[in-house]
Amino acid sequence: MSSDKIAIIDFWAPWCGPCKAISPVFETLANQLSEESVDFYKLDIENPSVDLSEHNIGSIPNFRAYKQGVQIGNVVGARPQLLSEEVQRVVAISKA
Repeated sequence: MSSDKIAIIDFWAPWCGPCKAISPVFETLANQLSEESVDFYKLDIENPSVDLSEHNIGSIPNFRAYKQGVQIGNVVGARPQLLSEEVQRVVAISKA
């Protein structure tokens, strides 16, 4: 997360219905923007190596955007339109 590329992270869990519902939207955005200077990641919060306190995750799905280790965007919940708009906004930042 400390590189010049923007990292967009989907914090999710296998048991989370809203996470499953919005996953195809996240994957579509990742495929559409694969040529941009943005990397997309999925982090299963059930993975013992994921430290949620480090990211202050209170609920899922939770999408965070980081540039050079600094959070520059956030969407909480399965909100496809808002997620798409936020991803477009942070992609524009990467081009600035």
